[in-house]
Amino acid sequence: MSAVMTSDVTMTSDVTLKADFDRAGRELRQSALRLAQAWQVLQRTGYSPAQLRPVALALRQFSKGCDRLRAGALKRRAIMLENQLIPLGSDTSPSSVQLKAIEASVSSLTSSALALDLSSTLPEFIKQEKRNQPVADLAEKKPATDASLAASPAKPALSAQAPRLLDRNAIIVLRAERELGAGLIEGLKERGHRILELNSTQALEAMLDQLLPGGLILDARFLNGLSRQMHQLKQRPGTTESGVSIVVLSDRRDLGRKLLALRHGARGYFEEPIDAMAVCDALALNAANKPDAASASLSYRALLCTQNQPFANDCANWLLPLSIATRVESNSIGALAACVEFAPQILLVDASLPRQEGLRLLTELRRQLRNVSLPAILIAGENSLQQREQAIAAGADEYLIEPVKQRHLISVVSSRLERFKRLVVSAQVSASNAGLYNRAELLTDLQHVPDCALMFVVIDQRNALRTTHPISAFAKLDEAIAGLIRPRLRVKDAIAYFQDGEYLLGFQGIGDAQLQELAEKFRNNIAASKVDLGSASETISVTICWQKRSESEVLETLAHRVRHAAYVLSELAPNQAKAAHAVLLANPRGEESEDLPVAASLQPLLPSSGKVHGQYLLRFLWRTSNGQELEYHDAASRSAGGGHGVHFDRRMLQSALNRRADELKRGRQVRVLVEIGEHSGADPVLAHWLTQALAERKLSGAGLSLFIDIAHARALNRQYKNSWNDRAHELHALGMRVGLSGFSLSDEEIAELPSISFDFALLPNKPAQLDERWSKLLKRVRERGAISIVQGVQTRLEIDQLRSLRVDFALSQTLAPPAPHADFDFASFARA
Repeated sequence: MSAVMTSDVTMTSDVTLKADFDRAGRELRQSALRLAQAWQVLQRTGYSPAQLRPVALALRQFSKGCDRLRAGALKRRAIMLENQLIPLGSDTSPSSVQLKAIEASVSSLTSSALALDLSSTLPEFIKQEKRNQPVADLAEKKPATDASLAASPAKPALSAQAPRLLDRNAIIVLRAERELGAGLIEGLKERGHRILELNSTQALEAMLDQLLPGGLILDARFLNGLSRQMHQLKQRPGTTESGVSIVVLSDRRDLGRKLLALRHGARGYFEEPIDAMAVCDALALNAANKPDAASASLSYRALLCTQNQPFANDCANWLLPLSIATRVESNSIGALAACVEFAPQILLVDASLPRQEGLRLLTELRRQLRNVSLPAILIAGENSLQQREQAIAAGADEYLIEPVKQRHLISVVSSRLERFKRLVVSAQVSASNAGLYNRAELLTDLQHVPDCALMFVVIDQRNALRTTHPISAFAKLDEAIAGLIRPRLRVKDAIAYFQDGEYLLGFQGIGDAQLQELAEKFRNNIAASKVDLGSASETISVTICWQKRSESEVLETLAHRVRHAAYVLSELAPNQAKAAHAVLLANPRGEESEDLPVAASLQPLLPSSGKVHGQYLLRFLWRTSNGQELEYHDAASRSAGGGHGVHFDRRMLQSALNRRADELKRGRQVRVLVEIGEHSGADPVLAHWLTQALAERKLSGAGLSLFIDIAHARALNRQYKNSWNDRAHELHALGMRVGLSGFSLSDEEIAELPSISFDFALLPNKPAQLDERWSKLLKRVRERGAISIVQGVQTRLEIDQLRSLRVDFALSQTLAPPAPHADFDFASFARA
């Protein structure tokens, strides 16, 4: 009797211990998820000691869970993370380098905990119980009675309805090799998505029990073992969850894999080379921000720019009864791009965005004619008179103070939309009377017309008018200019709006003498008339340049050439009408300084310690009228001397994007490094322009890296208060990397390096005898966590020496000279 009682007590104790062990495992995973959530909140709201407390508390609970499970390795990593958080407890704000290192530690620790296989830490009695369970089942062979069935809990049903943490910003990546989709994963990280990397389907199953991510990126080699996890990836009945978007990546072409992926319900199947933009579209990462098929029939579109996701969800729900589809963007770059593709009828901006992005967004939108009448509502957290005045000056129509009530927001949005409808109707009538096309329509109509000509009209006082008149005055200016020019045009000729105070005219079947005569008539007619701008009437003058299209010339190049000539003539001798080629030939700042590059070559980045292949430095050549070939620095300096540095870089970047698109068509997934000048570094709309250029070509920003001379970066940060650092932050939002070049190895330059934003550095060649300054510069680059690239390498022995110094990549004219295409065999080079 006592033996039986002892056995029962032992069995009860074992069951209790097993239950405690299972509970500890679940609590450890929940602690890991709370840690990741707390860190995401800190990143979204900005650093403060108060926001750090939830992170520290979650980490403390995580450490206790490690003790209960005897997970020593995880406990040591948690202690290392605690040591990283100690300096953040002070009032001083941490640097971006510190935050980046902590973010990597949090992501790594969370992923490891969620993918942890607890079988290795199971107590011995549980392992023995699992091994003996089949034998015990066979030995007993007891029939299942109704009472035993009633007493057994329905575990599968309960686990199927268990709540899971919803994190649409998280993306699970299950792949066998880190090289598969490396550029895509880096691009998603730079866009702000939380990446959880796994390497087994068992780890995926454990994670999906706790977390419902926004998407799953799956290596095609795991397709055969995905059957057990499919029920976790689909929507669970009785819950408000939605299914996980699945995208499959393959390292080779395989029709069987593709069919299996489609059978599993994958939204996309991509074989290398992988286009990151297409993958993002397939994942529908912004599905919550874009109107779906059901909302496509809604009457209005609202764009909300905020990082406060709960408030964004409330606004979307409040505006839905008004038949308004709401799209949410978290930064000004995304909002500017959305204004083009989404075309909202009302804009709501959160004033609490970092670095006054909200005011900068309003200012930039009001500079664009198509958004002059767009209703804009600024939502602020405090009733500040100074901020209210800044909002009105930036172009806000309404200034709301948090907390915003539903009734108040609906009232303001309704009234502004009604006013906007009336303005749109009147603007359409005005535009139809003006008869102005847009630039793209005009060039498209003339694209296949061989005998055509373009004429560019520039108002000489355009800059002065921008400062003395409101933006609405330019609508009257456009109508007046069209009214003065249009009567002299033939039926097959057209005038297009280019930008404020600039117009493009297209002609068919017309001679040089007729073009000169028409240009003089336009100029004299405009100079003799007074233009009513609403508040006052002004007498204006124009400068006009024209040129006929040659047989093989691209129309876009011709438009660029005529515009450049009109700019030059307007600066040197305004109020004239001349042929473009005559202006450019007579000017030392001629067309070679801003024309398209005549040649481009790709120089491979040879891996020394770096592991990412397929990276190239893109080198351009320009040719002058006398046959001289210029590299970037000389050609850019000529263009900058003519005041066209920004346009010069944009033409070069367009060529770089076209080159990358061509390489993608050839099956080459490459990342190209392109140099830009100081004018582009100071350009506040560079990121917005790149967003549009990438969207036109259906490319991702992860394939383009920009670098600038360090002297220019230092000057921009000093002169314009961190202008280069702001530019780098905007480019990071597009998934791009930024770098520095042109190091002089001065002590002042090296000391200032930590205050400059960069992801990689093009270092000068290593001296034969290791120089102290060169070593110090390399150390500073490594401390920053940036990639080091050494130029001027001649032999493999030098690459081996650089590898011992932990240099990542090398550029060599002898081992890997520039070539027209990205055909370099990195695998053969690594084997050799």
